This record gives sequence, C-alpha cells and structure tokens, in this order.
Amino acid sequence: RAGFEQMLFRDQGLNIPESRCYWFPGNCDTDIAGRVVEKFATNDKLFLYWLTLNTHATYDTRDLETDLFDCRQYNIAADTADCRNLKLQKQFFYTLSQMIAGPAFSGTRVIVVGDHEPPFIEESSTVFISEQVPTFEFEVN
Repeated sequence: RAGFEQMLFRDQGLNIPESRCYWFPGNCDTDIAGRVVEKFATNDKLFLYWLTLNTHATYDTRDLETDLFDCRQYNIAADTADCRNLKLQKQFFYTLSQMIAGPAFSGTRVIVVGDHEPPFIEESSTVFISEQVPTFEFEVN
C-alpha cells in the first residue's frame, strides 16, 4: 500500500532457506544483508525499507554470530536484557558497516530509525533512555 514494488519475506522471495533465527521464525539479519547489497548493486535508484528483527525482545544471543560488544567494559551486567540487546545491536551495526563499505552504496542516504524504544520484559533497563526512539542518518560517500 505504501507503493513498494516488491516485498520480500522468508517464504516470499528472499530464498535463504538455510537461515533461520531462534526467537522468531524468519531469516537472520546478517543473512538478509546480502540480499540488500544485491538489490543496491543491481539498481541505479532504490528506496528500500528493511525491518530488522534480531534486535527485538527477547534478545536471543543464539542469534549472535559474532560477539563484538563487551558489556563488562561499560559496567553492564552480562546476564541482562540490556547486555543481550547491545550485543545484537553491535552485530547489526557491524553488518551495516560491512554492507556500505562496497561500491553498491556509494551516494546512498541511510536512515536508521527504531520503531519504538527498546522494550525490556525481564527487568527495568538502566542503559536506555525511556520514551526515546533512536534515529540517525548519514550519506555514504
């Protein structure tokens, strides 16, 4: 309805059968990234909306392929949802940095918007600002 020409889902067009994440029945963000790069590499103009899912509650660390965030360094208890969320966020932003490093994204405006503040079901968060949705944007040179 928003005017998108194509929608891709696990069972509709993504064709990544070996990719399956733990907390939801879909493809892992790190695997979808390759499909996003392919779309940018084969289109001169493209508006693409990608809803990432690995960084949503309950923050399952089984979806963590590469642990790049040391919670202890920031005085965050390792057994908390805060820590799991930040580890998965770091993995996403690392994946994004790898994606935009290639020539397919040259001149692209990237806008990253949270769809809500990070929810924490298990305990109250001490790391995130309540009622604030993270957002930022940049252009790839």
